[in-house]
Amino acid sequence: MKIKILILQLLFFFLISPLFAFPGFSLGKKVQIGVYAGASHVFEYGSEEDYLAGGNDFPVTPSHNLTAFGGSLAYFFKPKFGIQFDLKYYQSTKITLEDPSDGDAVDIDTTKHRSITLSLIYQFNSKTVRPYLIVGGGIDKLSASNASGQVRQTRRGYPIEFTAPSDLSDAVIHGGAGLNIFLTSYLGINIEVRYVLLFSDPQVSSLDLTSGLVVRF
Repeated sequence: MKIKILILQLLFFFLISPLFAFPGFSLGKKVQIGVYAGASHVFEYGSEEDYLAGGNDFPVTPSHNLTAFGGSLAYFFKPKFGIQFDLKYYQSTKITLEDPSDGDAVDIDTTKHRSITLSLIYQFNSKTVRPYLIVGGGIDKLSASNASGQVRQTRRGYPIEFTAPSDLSDAVIHGGAGLNIFLTSYLGINIEVRYVLLFSDPQVSSLDLTSGLVVRF
């Protein structure tokens, strides 16, 4: 928990420091609101070396795809620099886990979760088509109701209980690139790809591809 707090504190000071580096910073303009949806490809995580009979029978989680959607609020304090707040939701999907000792398998539902992040944005220009880079981080939290544990039966007929982790929240960081294409002076289309790293046990990484609409005023 102390490590998570330290990461968040360092991230917060890193992200707000540009605000004080530019004397022209002021509120009242360059606000951007966005809504988006897309897919998150979660890479395989875990290791067969972590197998423990009766304790961790299914140590490897295979790669899988999730539906993701959310919203953002950004403020550009300079033509090329801004900060962005995101709230993103990840839906559940079915996956199959395998026991490396005997090949038994079980189907389970992944846990729904949501992330709250703060990011620094660098956009290359202020034209109609605006490519940008984004980096940031925050907290990812599992859904309490969805993480309460599952009891499933393996294909060989053995009952297996999957218990919820003791800590439902983990630190998360991300980096990526995107493109805003403005159709009018205030309405645009957004396309973005992000690499996401979740500091859970074990660590989980994913590649998120989303698209949506942005309004800027």
